[in-house]
Amino acid sequence: MLPNEAEKMIDQTLLYTVSTRPSERLVMMGDESVIEKAIKVGSRALNRATFLREKINLAFELI
Repeated sequence: MLPNEAEKMIDQTLLYTVSTRPSERLVMMGDESVIEKAIKVGSRALNRATFLREKINLAFELI
């Protein structure tokens, strides 16, 4: 069940993961607009600023 509040956190990547895990059957219930928005948003993870590269570089400088 996808509640309307899910639209704040769901993106295309999460929708893909959820839909490819079931081995026999997938049933999605909820507002169709939440799924449509997830597809339209694309992948939020690709745009996330984690500064991981900088943290790794800093860790290697300390060694």
